[in-house]
Amino acid sequence: MDKMKIYTDQISPLLHQIVEICEKNKIAMLANFCLPSESSPALAALTSLPDETGKIPNPHRRAFDALGFELSKKTIN
Repeated sequence: MDKMKIYTDQISPLLHQIVEICEKNKIAMLANFCLPSESSPALAALTSLPDETGKIPNPHRRAFDALGFELSKKTIN
């Protein structure tokens, strides 16, 4: 099963719709998809939008920490 192809063909178009709705309505969101393959065992796709004030909500910060992502100083408000 080619998870990246499934993500690209089926999930990504839906996610684009979700992101557009969230951006329009200033809804914070976080989505993480694990797409490992033989050549890229840690491959993932992460999408995040800030809240209506432009800040990353605390639950999202904790999720970033749990996923092992570091937020850069320019990202943190």
